[in-house]
Amino acid sequence: MPRKALQETNSNIRTSARLQNATKKASVNSRVKQSSKTTTIPSQTLTAEAPKNAGKVEKIKDPSILPPLPDFTPMVHRVKAHTAYNMLHDSLILNAYQIFTLFFTDDMFNIMTANTNAYALEHLDEHTNGRPWSPTSPAELRIWVGITIYMGLNPMPGLRDYWRHDDEHPLHPITKFMTSLRFEQIKRFFHISTTDKPAPGSDNDVWYYKLEPLLSQLRRSSKRYRMPSTNVSVDEAMIMCTGRSKHTYKMPNKPIDEGYKIHCLADHGYVWDFHMTSNAEGPDPVAHTLTSLPALGITLNRWHIVYHLICQLPYKFRAFDVYMDNWYTSLPLLSELRKLNIDSCGTCTTNSLNYLSSLNIVKMIKMMYQQYSGHVQDGVAL
Repeated sequence: MPRKALQETNSNIRTSARLQNATKKASVNSRVKQSSKTTTIPSQTLTAEAPKNAGKVEKIKDPSILPPLPDFTPMVHRVKAHTAYNMLHDSLILNAYQIFTLFFTDDMFNIMTANTNAYALEHLDEHTNGRPWSPTSPAELRIWVGITIYMGLNPMPGLRDYWRHDDEHPLHPITKFMTSLRFEQIKRFFHISTTDKPAPGSDNDVWYYKLEPLLSQLRRSSKRYRMPSTNVSVDEAMIMCTGRSKHTYKMPNKPIDEGYKIHCLADHGYVWDFHMTSNAEGPDPVAHTLTSLPALGITLNRWHIVYHLICQLPYKFRAFDVYMDNWYTSLPLLSELRKLNIDSCGTCTTNSLNYLSSLNIVKMIKMMYQQYSGHVQDGVAL
């Protein structure tokens, strides 16, 4: 092909490519302009039943969609508010060990010592070549409990790392009081309850019977030595346990994601009373129940637990304000507490029992700034 004809052909190809690119850009710009056009929706057409994908919704300027703010008279306590105080003599100054002995008494150590020795003699196989068992004493058991608390505050990868004496491990003072073999031996046979299983239907026939009578002792001592302040709270707590048990809970979003759950009545970190619950059997029966809220299963029993825990307080002689989260809050519960002259406050969800449907607002509808609404029902303000 001659050079002049070849140059004309290449020029025509480049011109055609430029035209195609210009056509594509014009088409894209046209679609962008069409999509940028907006349609203004009048605010009068917005209702509570707005579709989920309706796009951006204007703020509602008419507050008539919510009930007006009602008149509410807060409850007034018969006595003044008080701060927490210890129910011991003012001149009594206790160190850490003396405070520990208020909860772990001498009688409790005597019981645990007797049960540990009985359990060891019952389960120790005399025909093995293992180390023979020598009966423990309350003094030795106190050392063992103290070492266990020390290990919880100073964790190590392995149990025997506390007794290692080399350049790679620190020197722990607990090695002066007990050997590692003796610690492991007591750990194997340590027993709080008696070796006999409680009879079916008896008062001790509970899933945590192996913790009795220590658990009841801790509950009595917590109530005996301290008076909670006016502001108390009810919440759930977790005791870490990674072993296999049908009574444990798994809660991935919690700091302790697996363990035993207990319902606590606390005041500034001090657990004044608690109630055990099981993932398999549910919470334990309570003595104080709400007659207006019958137990319909494990889910509703949580309100009876709160009522039972609060009824342990000396509310007839002291003023108490109870705070809780939305897992415990319910209108019948708060109404019953008001009848006892106990003030209560808690967050609430839209699916709570007896929740007013007119207060339920679709998420896409935006309210005005500082717009208030509410409802009063049975002495409870929403």
